[in-house]
Amino acid sequence: MTYLDGLLWTQPSWLEQASSWIDCELHQKDIKRIDSIKQLRVRHWSTVLQIPTSIGNIYFKAVVSELAYEAALSQVLSHRYPQCMPQVLAINGELGWLLMLDGGIMLQDTLKIEDDIKHWQNLLPC
Repeated sequence: MTYLDGLLWTQPSWLEQASSWIDCELHQKDIKRIDSIKQLRVRHWSTVLQIPTSIGNIYFKAVVSELAYEAALSQVLSHRYPQCMPQVLAINGELGWLLMLDGGIMLQDTLKIEDDIKHWQNLLPC
């Protein structure tokens, strides 16, 4: 499958394929989906889905084929630096799909609340 643009992310056949993979991975981990999947973000290069489950929200990310390495890289980093990244539950490296636990509040949301750059300063070396 070739991802020519972000419109593919919104096509029912793609969403069905992704939902099927998600449900299969959750079932293998004995996690139950408790509500419908919500598409949070659509970009030309990726999409993010939110899955409400018996253990809280889980997130799915799909990227264009040129960025498919992101899933495997995220999995390696998640194992090596668990304190810095959400736990990766499953990947499909060929499709560039990633399923992960909720990592907490996003930095962009924190900045909207606090309007303080100290978070960026903690992340970025001087």
